[in-house]
Amino acid sequence: MADARSAAFGLLLAVVLAVPAWAWAQDPGSETLVSPRLVDRIVAIVDEEAILLSDLEREIETYHFEMETDGESVTSGEAQIRQEMLDRLIEVKLLVAQAKLDGMVVGDEEVERETAQATQRLIDRFGTRAALDRELARSGMTFEDLQDRNRELVRNRLYTMRVVQRYVRPRVDVRDDEVRAFYEEHKDEVPRQQAQVTIANILVVAQPDTDVMDGIDEKLAVISKSLEDGTSFEDTASEYSEGPNASRGGLVGRFARGDLFSPVIENALWAMPVGQVSPPINTELGIHILELLDRDADTVNFRQILLRVEITETNQQAARDRAMEVVEKARAGQDFATLATEYSDDPGSRENGGLLGTFAADQLSTQFQAALRGMEPGEVTDPVDGAAGFFILKLLERAAGEAYSYEELEDRMRSAVFDQKLEQELGLYLIELRDSFYIEIKA
Repeated sequence: MADARSAAFGLLLAVVLAVPAWAWAQDPGSETLVSPRLVDRIVAIVDEEAILLSDLEREIETYHFEMETDGESVTSGEAQIRQEMLDRLIEVKLLVAQAKLDGMVVGDEEVERETAQATQRLIDRFGTRAALDRELARSGMTFEDLQDRNRELVRNRLYTMRVVQRYVRPRVDVRDDEVRAFYEEHKDEVPRQQAQVTIANILVVAQPDTDVMDGIDEKLAVISKSLEDGTSFEDTASEYSEGPNASRGGLVGRFARGDLFSPVIENALWAMPVGQVSPPINTELGIHILELLDRDADTVNFRQILLRVEITETNQQAARDRAMEVVEKARAGQDFATLATEYSDDPGSRENGGLLGTFAADQLSTQFQAALRGMEPGEVTDPVDGAAGFFILKLLERAAGEAYSYEELEDRMRSAVFDQKLEQELGLYLIELRDSFYIEIKA
């Protein structure tokens, strides 16, 4: 468990390394929020700068909040914690005093910019500005109080960063043998790469009754004629789509991998060329026609035309039976890739033998993970009831997670050793500053 001194110094180092421990930060579900206190007396003076009792009380509350957030138990007594927090405040004042002595300048524009960013992060944690205001009011604070405190923290952090950059960082040199020794010492703590599976898939989607499908075919013909005649996808979607995005020209928006409701839609969007329109795609919501607007490595932006399709329980049972029939054929030795071409309703994988790709285990849905658990390569699952239909998975390969090599972790290890040595040098430098500036402890 971390004692108060090491935790306090850790907080100081976090400030130096540009990650402020925001005094007003709070998890929205927590009942603990830093409360304002009356300024009643001076507890210390550093180079003519006063440290107030209110500053000390606020620092103690910040320490307790940080320990709680990190899941650490507070083992130090309150008297020790109070002394350690006072030492931390003195150390920050010393660093700021050195910065001012050297004529270092922190501009108001820089302070305001970083204060705004810090405040916005806090608003994001609470969800809305109104929610944050309610929490502040509950503790007798205003938003302006929060801004003033954040400005103080930001300004002190920028001063300390400049001092550390000039006087402490040049003292730190990390040798290759130190990095190797750190790796050997912590080898048992090194994380392992995630286990990976390579899978293929056959998707069987429930099909509507014939009269329903005839009506859908008629609508699809009208939509196809509209697009062939040069009507934009946006205008066609506005007129014919039955989805919630119709009023926006079918615009669904930008989504990351794994965030779309249907893996079939996702597979199609990552397989089709940008600017193209997909063929009709079946999901449990209906028939989708997609227009891919743009795509990067992680996200897609698209429009869709959705035609609702009524699926009955009889239709669902027929699809389930059809999926089980495919499973039996695969387990009897028929080629899975050939079965995918013949039976799969997944256009994104059907033409390449149902291959979905290689995934870390936790990238898969919980249903897929459960279905594949304990399976050997070459085995086929029972039908998995998913959002898009019934999935039949074949495990092609399973690779156990291996330990990362030294070469893969070298940069991170070097950074860890650097931070460790920086903390040591910062401690020595602060001892020097204590001998250089006037310090008076009042209480």
